[in-house]
Amino acid sequence: MMLRELVKLWFFMGLCLTSMTCGASKPVWTLTPLSPTTVLVPINGSATVDYLVTNQSRKPHTLMLFPMSGVQQVTEPGYCANPFLLTASSPSCTLRLEILGSTLNSPIVGGPVVCQQGEDGRLSELQCYQPSPSDTLNVRRFSTGSFAYVTDNQEAVARCPIISDGSLGTCVDSGNSGVVFQSLLGIAMNNDNTASYIASFSSDSAYFCPIDADGSYGACQIAAPSGFNFRTNDLSLTQDGSTAYLAVNDGSDVYKCSINPSTGLFDACTIAGNVGNRQLSVPINNHISPNKLYASLADKGISTCIINPDKTLSGCTVFDSPDFINLSGMAVNHTGSFLYVLDIEGEQIFRCALNAADGAIDNCVTTGPSLNFNNNRSYIAINKAGTKAYISVPDESDSYIAVCTINADGTLSNTCLHETGGTLSRPYGIGLAERS
Repeated sequence: MMLRELVKLWFFMGLCLTSMTCGASKPVWTLTPLSPTTVLVPINGSATVDYLVTNQSRKPHTLMLFPMSGVQQVTEPGYCANPFLLTASSPSCTLRLEILGSTLNSPIVGGPVVCQQGEDGRLSELQCYQPSPSDTLNVRRFSTGSFAYVTDNQEAVARCPIISDGSLGTCVDSGNSGVVFQSLLGIAMNNDNTASYIASFSSDSAYFCPIDADGSYGACQIAAPSGFNFRTNDLSLTQDGSTAYLAVNDGSDVYKCSINPSTGLFDACTIAGNVGNRQLSVPINNHISPNKLYASLADKGISTCIINPDKTLSGCTVFDSPDFINLSGMAVNHTGSFLYVLDIEGEQIFRCALNAADGAIDNCVTTGPSLNFNNNRSYIAINKAGTKAYISVPDESDSYIAVCTINADGTLSNTCLHETGGTLSRPYGIGLAERS
């Protein structure tokens, strides 16, 4: 965008907030977000944001998007055209914005601005509107680089850079300008790696932490709604990012929490299904249909449940093995063919083969080295390529993250890297934010 256009955009955004031009008490057309408006975009990637543009008057209006650097309007069928006509019989359409990291040279704070088309066919500067201040765009670009987010000593989250060979660089505190963390355990990333969800073994239940452009946390909040105060061991997110499943320490029910697409917080949490007493980990297999949820149980065994369209769980069956003693963290690999399970009392790692048709557990065998879990809650994460397993070992005398190579047949190498990140005290949950 030319400098003159950029200055004009800033001018109109300010005008929208300070004058009748865009900020009238009864706007002629409104913009309502249909997706999160705070977005981090990778430098070589893209993101989309949707708004519902609605004509609030009886008079038809032909509208145009004010141009923005790094943003292009998607005009495919099903979305607003350019320009687009809103009438009494067809008063709204979905405005889809594609944000391109390669051309986003500076943050976008404000907008989008939609204006009336003038008689000459060009955008008119006389009547423009943008969303309410809480719903405007907040878009930033982050550089390449992958991180492991690790709940450390149950009171902080460490951010550890992942080196090209899979090892960890020096870890630093992810920061948190919001709530005071309590009893942190499992951690899950949202689908675009712009936020973390952290299980809490306290009445807070879970935290939501937005991730800033440099990978550090912004202001974290309690994710669970008021009144939901179960102690949570772990959590996982559905592939569409609409629902979080919480493994609670009290009782035999897994809870499902709907995620507000604008705030990232949980709107409501209800029982998803009865899976077995005290779940320690609840990974999802989204490589089969219907998706399956696996829950490691304190009463020994792994419960496998169908995820229904309404996100409830049904058809739960328990797989047990005489070799299981005390299970903890679990993770599904990148193809949905194996489930990796940590036995923290037997100090073993199990590789469980998953049936390609229905995701059922066929058999479980030990793999990789014996690790000194010493009956401490331990967690495992698998990278997107399915080549590395990151396993927390929070033993008081020797705490570290074991980084193990995954062979082509799904077995783990017997020799794993012993990573402390230079600063880790007692690592527990591990969430991987892989950015290329």
